[in-house]
Amino acid sequence: MPRSERPLDPGDTPLLRFAADLRRLRESAGSPVYRELSVKAHYSVAVLSEAAGGRKLPTLAVTLAYVDACGGDAQEWERRWREVADTQEGPAIDDSGLPPYLGLSAFQIEDAGRFHGRGALLAHLSNHILNRRLVVVFGASGAGKSSLLRAGLAAASLRDGVDGLGPQHTVVFTPGAHPTEECALWLADLVAASAAELRSELRADPTALHLRLRQALADDAREALVIVDQFEEVFTLCADEDERLAFITALMHLATVPTSVVRLVLGVRADFFGHCLQYPQLRQVLGEGPVLVGAMTADELRLAITKPAIDLGYTVETALVTRLVSEATNQPGVLPLMSHALLETWRRRQGITLTAAGYDAAGGISHALGRTAESVYSGLTPDRQSVARQVFLRLTALGDGTEDTRRRVSRAELDHVDNLSEVLSALVDARLITVDQDGVDIAHEALISHWPRLREWLTEDRDGLRTQRQLTEAAEIWDSLNRDDGALYRGARLEMTREWVRSSTPSLSHRERAFFNRSVELCLLEALTAKRRTRRLKQFVALLVVLSVALAGTTVYSLVTQQTIRHQRDQVTIQAVLDRLPDLRVSNPVLADELTLAVYRSAPSAQTRGLLLALPVNTQRNSWRVPNGSSIATQALDSTSSMLADLDYDKNTLAVDVLTVSGDVSSTVSIPAGETKIDTVALAPDGQRLAVVRGGDGQAEAAELWDISDHTKPVLSRTYPVDVPVGVAFSPDSRLLVISSDNSGTTVGGRTSVWDLSDPAASAPRGVLPDTNGPITFSADGGWLLSAPHTTVSPADATASGTSEYRTDPGKLWDMRQVLSGKPPRPVAAPGISINSALSPHGTMIATTQQEPNAGSFSLWQLKDGGLTKTTSVTTGLQPRRPAFSPDGRYVALLENEDTVSVWDVSAPTALALYAILPAANGTGRGLAFTRNGHLTVVEPNAVQTRGLDANAAAAKVCAEVRRSDVVRDKWPAWNTFFPSMDVPEPCPR
Repeated sequence: MPRSERPLDPGDTPLLRFAADLRRLRESAGSPVYRELSVKAHYSVAVLSEAAGGRKLPTLAVTLAYVDACGGDAQEWERRWREVADTQEGPAIDDSGLPPYLGLSAFQIEDAGRFHGRGALLAHLSNHILNRRLVVVFGASGAGKSSLLRAGLAAASLRDGVDGLGPQHTVVFTPGAHPTEECALWLADLVAASAAELRSELRADPTALHLRLRQALADDAREALVIVDQFEEVFTLCADEDERLAFITALMHLATVPTSVVRLVLGVRADFFGHCLQYPQLRQVLGEGPVLVGAMTADELRLAITKPAIDLGYTVETALVTRLVSEATNQPGVLPLMSHALLETWRRRQGITLTAAGYDAAGGISHALGRTAESVYSGLTPDRQSVARQVFLRLTALGDGTEDTRRRVSRAELDHVDNLSEVLSALVDARLITVDQDGVDIAHEALISHWPRLREWLTEDRDGLRTQRQLTEAAEIWDSLNRDDGALYRGARLEMTREWVRSSTPSLSHRERAFFNRSVELCLLEALTAKRRTRRLKQFVALLVVLSVALAGTTVYSLVTQQTIRHQRDQVTIQAVLDRLPDLRVSNPVLADELTLAVYRSAPSAQTRGLLLALPVNTQRNSWRVPNGSSIATQALDSTSSMLADLDYDKNTLAVDVLTVSGDVSSTVSIPAGETKIDTVALAPDGQRLAVVRGGDGQAEAAELWDISDHTKPVLSRTYPVDVPVGVAFSPDSRLLVISSDNSGTTVGGRTSVWDLSDPAASAPRGVLPDTNGPITFSADGGWLLSAPHTTVSPADATASGTSEYRTDPGKLWDMRQVLSGKPPRPVAAPGISINSALSPHGTMIATTQQEPNAGSFSLWQLKDGGLTKTTSVTTGLQPRRPAFSPDGRYVALLENEDTVSVWDVSAPTALALYAILPAANGTGRGLAFTRNGHLTVVEPNAVQTRGLDANAAAAKVCAEVRRSDVVRDKWPAWNTFFPSMDVPEPCPR
């Protein structure tokens, strides 16, 4: 007969209550003996009995095994265990000695002795470098890319050399906000030049860097190994597209020129694969097969856990190793979390042993990081907590269709913060941030996603954070231009910033405050000047009236008439220049471009601005000609503007063309026709998948998902079980596939299902949007989904009248957080929008077009107080197509009459301004989209044109083109012959 359980000690402590509840759980399970529990829990009788003994808190693993054996709720008991653990006095904190683990910090070259577990991957990478001069390394955040490149590859190159190559001149850097500057800074010593000189050369001619390096290494047996870590910073931190392109061009030329003396390795976060596809040079490299940094195997994890400890004289409990390997296996982003948990466990060690008890007290992989950050934050005074909040928000770059990333900031950006040094010191001591003479940085991006308080800060006011980041960048540019008034905020941008400052009272740096104050001051001065000018004009007009009466209209009438005649004459002159431009574009295109710029500056308007933006010199690098000349019914352009799905209804064929900067097709993905026609197409933003809807006209219908990562062998991944699919769309991060279906002919409307592509075997959708079957559109940040209006048909036998009835259900706006939460989603009704609608990047505005009897219309709706309100509406040309928002939400572009693109400035939603009118190149536009960098792409049956919308940038390109033609400018007609009666200076003087 089994012995009765020892009574609990008297008292009412959290630990005793926990033990008593464990005993009650065992009783509710039928009071099994501990030997029986031991078989189920895989722990000894003594361990399980001690767990409910009330003398010490059992480990979390033992607790959950006990609970599972008794049929309890593991999640509830884990929560209760953590509550009790917080009340217990954990192992003493001991920070003495060199820790075997780095926590959140990435391994550096000097940490090579503590870098273990990646031997096989390092050998694989070395083999790639031996056989290629350019290698791209992809991996998820937290997979260990930086550690592999620094403590693995760079350290090996400096020590013994990469296998087969010997030691190399090795340089490792990150691009930062100014990649050409960083590149010049790190390569200056190698080429024996000053960083400033090298930076100027890079910007003037990116290909010149190759000659510099070739000359420097001419008499050296060693080559250069250049490692660019965190390459995604060229997209997240660099705001200058020209500098970004110069940097990429320089790197690609370094590694691909036949006389190269460089081996180049780029480390890129996996979710920026689609960004890389925008650049033809990078696309070619990706096609050759990148190196992928995946999750560690169990043996690699075991080595990474135990070897650093053993090397420094410590031991790790076998039970702890087993738990860590189990929790970290097949988790590619877990390494910094595991390293941090091990560091905290080391600080709670018992003698020389890292124990499971210390691991549990630290919070384990799942909670150690958040617990450390929260502990440090809670230990600060309220005023210093406010400082910490400012610091972390400035150290985070908000993602646009990607995860948020860390952002390095200079001390100057934090010069306004009181008590900064004390707060930074506390955060550095906890290894949450790193600080050096150049700036401040988050130790690892894992902190952004695993500290709940920081996630909450980042979601409270993302629009406000974006406004502040834009202000920071604008102030930096203004300061770099010696605080030129021409770089200040004006108009709608200034008004939006003023409203944000009034409502949010943000903490601005000294430079940001100076920039903002000067912008406001200049605005007031200009308003005062305009007011004075208006007052003088009124006085002058009043005088004219008096004079006209006194002089019987003779002299004054003559003055007014002369002004009118002069204005009309100027208009005739400008129109004459415009009339000559088509012929000049053939005989002297450069002169035609300069005349277009002169006309724009003399008579700025939406029309003349559009003519400037439409110039060939402003056609961006990713313009191309689609080689398929067939009758195209549908075209889909992915968000990177590098892939085009070309669907021909007549031939029932679908080709996805992967294109280059010159417009050539580098490869084509062909989807088999099959027996059923392809009706609708959608491309995933990362370029890895394609979704199609087949059916219509009485044919069997299906929604299919194709893997097109290998352009030569598309693979049908899955066919989805939906009725009558009518539309498909991918989320901006390519993780979700949304399929709308039509249940017309029933009493129930259609529905839209949301499928999680990370779970390819899912038998049910992640979420369902009831009563929707119209076109579907995501906001750029993925937070909102718009379902357009749709028509439902009720069959005759389901209606009171005995006849079929039609009804049009309104559009709906869905919060994707609700949709994915598992709870019934509650949409925002959108009764006034049409089937041609688009969402702003953050889901706060909807642009919609409609066809009226004799014209079209464009309306803007705003999401306020849980509902949609129309803010304004304007008349457009006939047949307006679906609009498109620019990535920053400032512009909306419309395709009208298939031959005109109108671009509207919607930064002030209640006062729309027509910004530009551009012609569609062949007068047969089919659709349009914005690229990630804000350029406008227009899709036509046999061409795709992409242009920037910055008139100043277009003007600079025109002048650069003109100055390259200085040798032949003497043969051009005299400038004044074009403007004989106007004082129009040449816009690009010699």
